[in-house]
Amino acid sequence: TGAAQNVSLAVYDPTGRRVRSLVSGPQLPGVYRVAFDGTDDRSQRLAPGLYFVRVSAGASMQTRRVVLIP
Repeated sequence: TGAAQNVSLAVYDPTGRRVRSLVSGPQLPGVYRVAFDGTDDRSQRLAPGLYFVRVSAGASMQTRRVVLIP
């Protein structure tokens, strides 16, 4: 067990613009699943192509490349 940490999980386009925020706020330690339906924050379908998913929790941050296919 541990204290809650601020967690952010977001999708960015290749220019670095955040297109979707999936998680934002305090979370307890644990394993979570988050679904991404390929839409932006306005529920508009994103174009197929390269995107980046960034997760940060406390002082840790990781970024992964993902490809959105039609």
